[in-house]
Amino acid sequence: MKKALIISCYFPPQGGGGVQRTAKFVKYLPTYGWKPIVLTSKKQIIPVLDQTLLEDIPSDTHIIRTRTLQPRIPKKRNMIHHLIYVISIPDFSIWWIPFAVFEGFKQIKKEKINVIYVTGDPFSSYFIGCILKFFTGKPLIIDFRDAWILDPRRHVRTLMKWRDQIEKLMFKICVKHSEKVVLATPSMKKDFQKYFGSIKHPEKFITITNGFDTEDMEKIENVKKEKNYFNLVYTGSLQSVSRNPSYLFKALCLLKTDNPEIYNKIRLYLVGNIDEKYKQLVYKYGIKDCVKLEGYVSHNKSLGYLKMADSLVFIMESQNNVRQITSGKIFEYIAFKKPILALANQDSDASDIIKEIGSGIFANPIDEKDILAKLLYLYNLWEKNVEMTQLSLENISKYRREGLTKKLADLFEKTV
Repeated sequence: MKKALIISCYFPPQGGGGVQRTAKFVKYLPTYGWKPIVLTSKKQIIPVLDQTLLEDIPSDTHIIRTRTLQPRIPKKRNMIHHLIYVISIPDFSIWWIPFAVFEGFKQIKKEKINVIYVTGDPFSSYFIGCILKFFTGKPLIIDFRDAWILDPRRHVRTLMKWRDQIEKLMFKICVKHSEKVVLATPSMKKDFQKYFGSIKHPEKFITITNGFDTEDMEKIENVKKEKNYFNLVYTGSLQSVSRNPSYLFKALCLLKTDNPEIYNKIRLYLVGNIDEKYKQLVYKYGIKDCVKLEGYVSHNKSLGYLKMADSLVFIMESQNNVRQITSGKIFEYIAFKKPILALANQDSDASDIIKEIGSGIFANPIDEKDILAKLLYLYNLWEKNVEMTQLSLENISKYRREGLTKKLADLFEKTV
């Protein structure tokens, strides 16, 4: 069996959506003739743990956890924290590089590694792959979950433009010296092909999306359903200004005023880490009896909420030029084949997936009246026990993790 060195700074039991992509690749690669050797950080960087993700990894998987000098930076930073940020280019995980390179070199020689695969962010991980390729000659594949320099959400402060120029140079070096570049969305692929058109052939860029694992459906932690209520569920974090639930809250406030009878039959479950300011809005709009703040739960329990729901709420970035941004949650949403209330720009990869499956209805994410109208539409379907539409099962199946991992294994084969 051929071997792949999988370099991922974040790996189970650390939680989060980005961790799941790598974990599922590691789970299914042996099915397609590849043994993964995982190189990761010993230190818990992500502030959440999810043991259920670790249980998903085959017990015989070789996982090397190395030291790192990466600091934990609090939200409220002092001058020392700011200084560490300034010298940590492109990110704080740069302090993992010497330990990862040392251990990676040992494993390549010991295990006779055939290919090096690196996923980011953190984007500094790509340099580990580049250094190992330089010293060993092994082919390098880099996987962008986010687009780094080409991410439309990226903001460059005026005083840090010098840092931005350094990161752009690092970005080009990593892409130039990789054999293949994997992108998580079709629009990311187009953006990369355009940006690197002069130095890399378009065929070197490959799209492998996120997806859902059918085996996860067998390990769901059941969540008790409130009967006689129209149960809406949103899973995922609400931490950034761009992914904003406030207009949904306003819509519920309008409903409470205009039609309290229907309002009292609706429950909205927000499952995941939620910014304190959004929690305060729930009280401001007087909807705390309707909105249930469930906090962060294990992956298996989050699936339990999706199973329990009558309809799912999908909230996406509302600013312009975010076509390439696709939350990994959308794939688990479509796996449950339930109606989706999509508060999203229709010109996006995420929206294309919802349209392709035929499972959603769109509302303007910054228009509470439009959101309320679409919410009432779904409510009336639920009350009458009417199916919203005919789903495309064929299109759903192409987002299964097994098939997506086969695409990665095939890419490994073509590269070695």
